[in-house]
Amino acid sequence: VAFTAPQQLRFELEGDSWQLDLATYALTRLPRPTANEGDRLATSELTRQRPQAFWQESFTGGGETRNLERRSPDGRWYLGVQGHDIALRSATDGRTLMRTTDGTADSLWTVETRRWEPWSPSGTRFVAQRHDVRGMQKMLGAQWLKMFVEPLETRWTRAGGELPVPSLHVLDVVWGRPVTLRLGDTRDSYLEFMGWLPDESRVLVAKYDRLLHGVEVWSADPSTGEARVILAERSPTFLTNHHEVVWGDDFPWTLLPDGSGFLWRSERDGWDHLYRYDLA
Repeated sequence: VAFTAPQQLRFELEGDSWQLDLATYALTRLPRPTANEGDRLATSELTRQRPQAFWQESFTGGGETRNLERRSPDGRWYLGVQGHDIALRSATDGRTLMRTTDGTADSLWTVETRRWEPWSPSGTRFVAQRHDVRGMQKMLGAQWLKMFVEPLETRWTRAGGELPVPSLHVLDVVWGRPVTLRLGDTRDSYLEFMGWLPDESRVLVAKYDRLLHGVEVWSADPSTGEARVILAERSPTFLTNHHEVVWGDDFPWTLLPDGSGFLWRSERDGWDHLYRYDLA
């Protein structure tokens, strides 16, 4: 915390710099300066070794939301988003590597750093999501948390309107070329990443339909994108804990530590049971 002027206070909170005007109590999030090599090397090790905040679209009608980077299992990289693209930040010297460069406002990249573990066990690959939002309705709002009100344009799905079209991709830390998981038609679907197998030979994905009456579990090759359905479940009403899966973090699956299969929670017979599925 430091005074930068008689009526201005500057402080840092969870990786962001903020400025408070004591006369009006207006709070402003300051942009991060572009660092050159000398600046990066001068950054403290504590700063480089902790997750930084980034902002990305959440499709909840409120615009971008604040997220924290996800550290790789080997501790070398932090995964996040810059603009509409995927970025890796080195925990060693703070440099940033852009792993995608083709993101736009109509076709943007995001990463899930809280609800999923996107990183492979070795820390050499990760899963990211892309969203085609060209069919979604634009909604105008206002940014009230500044000294002067600013217009805010967000993407929003009204009842019966078009959802963003999602796709999942595996990216390599070194090469960055995305491998698209071929999960069939993903329109009117929600994709939830279940996890990596320990040997990184396959990844598992749950694909829910829009009405949350059906789900398919797909097994995909992260090197080629080839995928197949290994479990399908439907219900005349909502599936078990459907809202918690798509908008929360109460998932009905648990991958077994040895990679031999997974546990699946279901009320398919009217009662809540656990089922074991083998991947052999």
